[in-house]
Amino acid sequence: MQAILVAGPAFMIALGAASFYLRLPEPIAFEPAMLIVGPTILLFALMFGPFISCIPVLIGATIMDVISGRLPAFRIRAVWLLVGLGIGWGFSWIIGAAQEVAELTFALTATSGLCAWLSHRRVTD
Repeated sequence: MQAILVAGPAFMIALGAASFYLRLPEPIAFEPAMLIVGPTILLFALMFGPFISCIPVLIGATIMDVISGRLPAFRIRAVWLLVGLGIGWGFSWIIGAAQEVAELTFALTATSGLCAWLSHRRVTD
């Protein structure tokens, strides 16, 4: 599943984007080392992210597939996205990140939504 492979790099990109956004309106300092460190972090996220993401993605995709087989409204890809966003935000709220670590909350929510979007498959009648 492509969602399993994308989860690690997507999480790291969302985490970095959120941390840069929270620094605004200060200018974002660019270091030449970022050209090496950034891709290296994404490479490690691509290598080790699937080990972390495979179980949650497979559970979520299986549950949504079963539900969408019974309820036609859940066959819409946008519904999968909304459910993924809700689960990501709910998980960050449960672990306490929603109140304290905005970057982590954004990264979990965005990655969950993206994985749900990518996990959707067409269900035929």
